[in-house]
Amino acid sequence: MARNGFPEGDFFIVNEASGLCLAAYPGADRVLGREERLGNTTTWTRTDPPEVRLEKRLPSGENVFQGWHYDMSRDSHGRAANLLVNRMDFKPYGRFTLYGMDDMNDAGELEGGVELLSTGRDSFQTWWAKGGRIFTKLDGSTQLLTVVGSVTGTFAPEGMEVKVMEEDAVEEKFQQWKLVEFA
Repeated sequence: MARNGFPEGDFFIVNEASGLCLAAYPGADRVLGREERLGNTTTWTRTDPPEVRLEKRLPSGENVFQGWHYDMSRDSHGRAANLLVNRMDFKPYGRFTLYGMDDMNDAGELEGGVELLSTGRDSFQTWWAKGGRIFTKLDGSTQLLTVVGSVTGTFAPEGMEVKVMEEDAVEEKFQQWKLVEFA
């Protein structure tokens, strides 16, 4: 674990409390419109970006969306990127990196969601791992990658989703991750 706490090469990110694996799920194709002229039909479609999900760890050969690697390449300003990048190349968009967002919940409290953004841009948050936890900076404060349970949604099985939250926001066990290198 020589690179800000992350292994070299591809690895799984497994939540200790749930046993679920962090994964990227391909975006859905949507039809935006159709037009028919002179017997020819034109259809406009859009592919949504991939989504962050938690999944049961799948066997080798079936787990292509569960692999991650730590990217320390330099951005256009010469700074180390330090990104968590999904190992899957989502054609035609390329690779996607984990990105924490600031969101307000219904009670007006700050809680951060997690999404995947294309790696072809600057100004991403950096990530680091220490003591079984995964950290990022969000608006000047340190946030931890966290599994939130009993949430209805489409991100994960068993009603769980991933967020970035402050250290004392939830029980520590939901902020513990195991980084498992590919064999």
